[in-house]
Amino acid sequence: MPRYDYQCKLCEQTSTVNHHSDDLPGACPLCNEEGGLVKTLTTFRTNPKSSSVLQTGQLTEEFIKDSREELRQQQEQLQKER
Repeated sequence: MPRYDYQCKLCEQTSTVNHHSDDLPGACPLCNEEGGLVKTLTTFRTNPKSSSVLQTGQLTEEFIKDSREELRQQQEQLQKER
């Protein structure tokens, strides 16, 4: 059975609830507020990239930044030589 994270409108606490995808979550397991649960996004849903992909992206950004700086320096050197 899938697990979903919910935040209660009344007590503002986050809890994990197990239920089928077409079922409603029911009452808050912490304060028993009926119908007050709002589904929240979890890290799994919002960050599908692995840390190795993130690291590769950061390395790529650094390479581009360094390359731009090197090109700028080369352009300045060429302008001085003219």
